[in-house]
Order: sequence, then structure tokens, then C-alpha cells
Amino acid sequence: MAVIEICDICKKQIHTSDGIIIKYSDMAGFGFNENDRPIRKERNHEARICNNCISKIKKCCRKKSIF
Repeated sequence: MAVIEICDICKKQIHTSDGIIIKYSDMAGFGFNENDRPIRKERNHEARICNNCISKIKKCCRKKSIF
């Protein structure tokens, strides 16, 4: 069985060496502390972005830059 990589922005199939993987986290997770009280926990995510989307993001940022 093969693993298929998909860009998280444009949803196109990409090669494993194409693009970058961004790791990010948020505090929207749910868990319990040692006293069994509900608390927010950190969730970790990964996003794959292809080279084509990276170049479009850079082009947009340069266009909107004030410098």
C-alpha cells in the first residue's frame, strides 16, 4: 500500500519530496488533569504545502508588503 501526499491548500496530489511540512499546535484539545477535572490540552498538527502554493503565498505577500 502506498502513501499519497496531498497539499492541504490546493488538495492536489504531490510527491513526497515536493513542498514543505509545517508543524503547528493549538489549545483546542480536551483532557483531564490528575483530579479528573476537564482542562484544555494542546493538539499538534502537520500541514503539507506544495511548492506551487508556496510560490503563490510568497507572491501575494510581496505584493501586499509596504516595503
